[in-house]
Amino acid sequence: MKTIITLLILLTSLSVSFAQNRCASTVPQNAKILVLDRSQIADFTITDTEGNELNLYSTLDQGKTVFLDLFFTTCSWCILYAPIIEQTYQQAGAGAENVLFWGISPQDNNAAINAYKATHGVSNPCAGTQGNGPAAIDIIIAGQSFLGYPTYCVVCPNRELQFDVCYPPTVNCLMDKINYCSTILFPLFEPDSETVPAFHDVTFTDNSTGQPTSWEWIFEGGTPETSTEQNPVVTYETIGVFDVTLTVSDGTSSQSVTKVDLITVTDNVGIDQQKEAWFTVSPNPTTGHVKLNFGQGSGIARISIYNCFGTEVMKEQVALQSGMEKFYDLSSLSKGMYIIMVNMNNSIQTSKVIVE
Repeated sequence: MKTIITLLILLTSLSVSFAQNRCASTVPQNAKILVLDRSQIADFTITDTEGNELNLYSTLDQGKTVFLDLFFTTCSWCILYAPIIEQTYQQAGAGAENVLFWGISPQDNNAAINAYKATHGVSNPCAGTQGNGPAAIDIIIAGQSFLGYPTYCVVCPNRELQFDVCYPPTVNCLMDKINYCSTILFPLFEPDSETVPAFHDVTFTDNSTGQPTSWEWIFEGGTPETSTEQNPVVTYETIGVFDVTLTVSDGTSSQSVTKVDLITVTDNVGIDQQKEAWFTVSPNPTTGHVKLNFGQGSGIARISIYNCFGTEVMKEQVALQSGMEKFYDLSSLSKGMYIIMVNMNNSIQTSKVIVE
């Protein structure tokens, strides 16, 4: 009996030793100990072998989860587990969904990496010495207990780093670590356009993780300035560059994110009268007086005139009917281009007019 027990202990020891075996890079890593939260990862940028630039923070800000495979091409354990990583990559959407896989080598050039990918069936983007791979690895392993290659990591959209997960890897274990990111309360959102002409609407879509139950938005330069809707619509009337802040809560905790200079509002130079506009402007250009002819539509309308800097210089609220005409004296205004905006029935149409 003792012999059997001793043999079992020996086999278990060998199994653990096998499971924890790693490859050491021939290039020593000079990891810098960064002063940061151990659960957070610093930003880095790599360029893959196809010439695509991949920035971590901008990717995470899109609501993406990033899986990192730290490897090198002659590493026997990297080669052994490459099929499992590829299977996980395919199951996670092969880069077409909200999970991206990046392979990073500390010592291989593009040619060596592409040969490795072709030989071992690896299809996710990879970067090496020609794509800032060594520096990126230094950032990833900083402050961590780094045991060698391969090392697998998962970075959630809130920049939380799960370091050295699932070794030896299995598809189920890796997918569990990836899916964990979707359970974290974190505000994520995107506008339907980041650059818009003045007086136009922007629709914001909430993509937050962690099942939030309430939303608090702050729109610098926008109307409304705040909102508690999940997917608000905001009008930007003033030219400039503006921040957007979203705070989400699940009833227990809350998280906030500010995207600095997210929305750029330009002037309306080049905007022509719509083909099916409610109104036409004549004469245009004008030396002073203009006539607005409302050929279609009726309702309570706000008529505003803005200069090219987005300043409202004239306004009026009227009850409009089809065929109605309105006259305005612009002779007191400086020469230049102006925007006439009609806001009626929760819809906006604009036309430019030149004062000579």
